[in-house]
Amino acid sequence: MRQKEEEKRALEEEKKMKADAERARLASMPRHRTLQLWEVVAEESEPESQADSEGETGRSQRRDISEAITDGGEPDIEAPPLTDDEGISVKMEGDEDEEMSNASPRKAFSSPVSQNKDNGVLSNQGKGPNERKLRNSLENVTRSVYPRHGIRDISGKVDPEAEDKESNDKKSGKQKLKEDMKRMRVAAIAKVTDDRIYSMAYHPDKTKDLMFFGDKHGQLGIWDPHALSPKDLEADEEEDDVKSRSKSKRKKKDRGQGQTWQLQLHWPATSKSSVSGVKFDPVSGHSVYTSSYDCSIRQTHFNTGQSDEIYALDDILISSFDFSQTGHELWISDTKGGITFLDLRADKHDARRWQLSENLKIGSISLNPTDGWSLLASCNDRSLKLWDTRQLLSMPIPTRSVSSSYDASGPIVEPYETEYDAVSDWLKGGKGKSPTKGKGRAGANGSDATLRGTWIHGYSVSSAYWDPSGTRILSTSYDDKLRVWDLPRKYLLPDEPLKSFRPAVVLDHDCQTGRWLTVFKAQWSQNPEAYPYFSVGDMKHSLKLFAADGELLADLRDKEKITAVQAVTATHPAWTNRAGTGNASGKCIFWSGERM
Repeated sequence: MRQKEEEKRALEEEKKMKADAERARLASMPRHRTLQLWEVVAEESEPESQADSEGETGRSQRRDISEAITDGGEPDIEAPPLTDDEGISVKMEGDEDEEMSNASPRKAFSSPVSQNKDNGVLSNQGKGPNERKLRNSLENVTRSVYPRHGIRDISGKVDPEAEDKESNDKKSGKQKLKEDMKRMRVAAIAKVTDDRIYSMAYHPDKTKDLMFFGDKHGQLGIWDPHALSPKDLEADEEEDDVKSRSKSKRKKKDRGQGQTWQLQLHWPATSKSSVSGVKFDPVSGHSVYTSSYDCSIRQTHFNTGQSDEIYALDDILISSFDFSQTGHELWISDTKGGITFLDLRADKHDARRWQLSENLKIGSISLNPTDGWSLLASCNDRSLKLWDTRQLLSMPIPTRSVSSSYDASGPIVEPYETEYDAVSDWLKGGKGKSPTKGKGRAGANGSDATLRGTWIHGYSVSSAYWDPSGTRILSTSYDDKLRVWDLPRKYLLPDEPLKSFRPAVVLDHDCQTGRWLTVFKAQWSQNPEAYPYFSVGDMKHSLKLFAADGELLADLRDKEKITAVQAVTATHPAWTNRAGTGNASGKCIFWSGERM
């Protein structure tokens, strides 16, 4: 008995030493350089096939082990939501993550190779079948384009026929949507990343179920639940052997978990590099963009297998980002209360930043996908604000104030800063210009040509997003409410102020995730053909799907297979009976109304 305990202890020590060595190696890699796929993809591993028994127990042991291998470095916060003397929430959702990682070592990555920025195609230097298989999967995606859908074109014109058709079709299909969702079950479970899932996105390819997950330690996990894993292939070979028939049946039960890949895109591989956002190129879907608490945004190209850093700050953590409709511009929010405009066609050092909150984090931003200028910013000061980006860009460009170490040709950007006082003066003075009517009218929210609306929540606002039609808003808050705004198109016309910015639907929902779970951020379905609906995790380990009018469409759970909170969610871009979720251990669930 004692010998077994000693062997177990020695094995744990060996795992810890390997984890230490891997983290040290990744931390020593050049942070800002261009990377190739074979440098960052993990060696081949088998996906998990057992039920997710992570739960809320056993975390203390992992924390003790991981404290020895993690630097920490996240903002100091408390949970549940705290308030200052004025009752304003100061909780920094997403930054409260003092949870330590799994005790198991991170998977080994290929050694760094010399940088080759001119490489135009995926190299054949992949060091194993895992790299080659991932390369083939990503190349298959690039054979078609997957533009982000919207009812209006970028000129902002409204198509009345399309609008009427949208309304009629979606209302008639609501009941069918509800019936399809009730048939959804757990179709696959896989360990996709090594650490807690922070963010995820469903690739817009309508024919696949390709999901991308960002984790707490800078890793991007990719999961295809339909692909044959090494375990599946082994089972197929055994089926050919008549003598191993019973064994093949046992193997067959483990099928359907699919193939996973892990890419270490951000450094160091600690909580300083949590992946805060994952999005795809809105025009083609041929590359994935990731933002991280290492203060950078990267673009990873599927056709070349190359990962480029497109933006990096020195000491400001990036909390979220969103694209313009053309894919040429980025709007970026950060934990110090600012938003940044980055034109990807111009020099990144020409980026502009506005301090919109005095000192509290802006947790998410969302740009209207149809008009291209209505920007939502959700903040820890309890506010959700609707800004007109054209008016922000019309503000005078301030004189750049840079540090003594600033290098105009270096990787670190010091954007043109518009201070909080300057933004406040602009609003109070009503200096905003309407495109056709001159001065914007001053109201309770200042210049309504710049700040179109404000809604104060009970506690900090975790997220707020536009739906694909650009007429609805969905917010998640620590006041345990989900809110939906229904804004007629005429409300968002450039020359008319918002007559009301009051939510149409308010739902009760437990959002007290605490410090060990990723915060809930309810997500719209990106399916433009379906009745509008959204997904959100639940503290009772279920996935909830709501219609835009607040009706609960489905409450999906499986007590035998799932014992952990599914905090991060996303739905398939075309199939209404498919969704993906992720939890604090890096395990992910594929939900489907069809058999695998």
